[in-house]
Amino acid sequence: MGYYDQNDENQNKKRKGSHTSYFLSGLGGAIIGALLILLAFPGSGLLINESSENTTEKSTDSESMKQTQQSLSVDVTSAVTDAVDKASDAVVGITNIQETTFWGQQGKNESSSAEAGTGSGVVYKKDGGKAYIVTNNHVIEDANELEVTLSDGTKLPAELQGSDPWTDLAVIVVDGDKIKTIAEFGKSEKLKPGEPVIAIGNPLGLQFSGSITQGIISGLERTIEVDINEDGQVDWNAEVIQTDAAINPGNSGGALVNMSGQVIGINSMKIA
Repeated sequence: MGYYDQNDENQNKKRKGSHTSYFLSGLGGAIIGALLILLAFPGSGLLINESSENTTEKSTDSESMKQTQQSLSVDVTSAVTDAVDKASDAVVGITNIQETTFWGQQGKNESSSAEAGTGSGVVYKKDGGKAYIVTNNHVIEDANELEVTLSDGTKLPAELQGSDPWTDLAVIVVDGDKIKTIAEFGKSEKLKPGEPVIAIGNPLGLQFSGSITQGIISGLERTIEVDINEDGQVDWNAEVIQTDAAINPGNSGGALVNMSGQVIGINSMKIA
């Protein structure tokens, strides 16, 4: 005969209730835990997408910036290189060779020729098989011999045509057969302060022949006091163009060139 115990039924209900409460309690804990994670890291599900989008945008911006910079660089560089290509072969090196006398081993005066200095010059004309080169007077001063070095390394003997210490200019002549490029001259009176220019020459010797430096016109009609005989007295006030393009010994007599490749000045002095 069956036995029914009210207490057993109540106990079973309690057990089922306790299991349900455990399950709900665990589920609630899981949900709360998930909420805590989302609250602690809000938008964590979007982080990768946002990062990816930002990375793509930054990459695109970076590529666009590089393309812009390259475009600007090409435009600026081409203007300079075009001017250099046009004028550089007309700029030559000039070696001042002087004779020195010394007391020899035989008890007699002996002499020898040696390089006394180097400078630059600009080919400005060809006529009658001769090529004419303008340079500074102080480049050729006291020379017993003059030698011209072309941009390809060819060396030619040169003769002095004439010189003027007051303007610090001189003209020398070489055989014109090997001269291929003649400089085109512009008008210095049309220059404007701030205009870009290029200096071409042989700073610090022929080993740096054809060196290019770039700058701007810093000033026009500058007056520089010149002491020609070095007696401490001013002999001449030279009117010059001022530029911030780097110039060093050996650049003397070289070309100052505008962006059209035209010579608009002869580099003469450096003021430190």
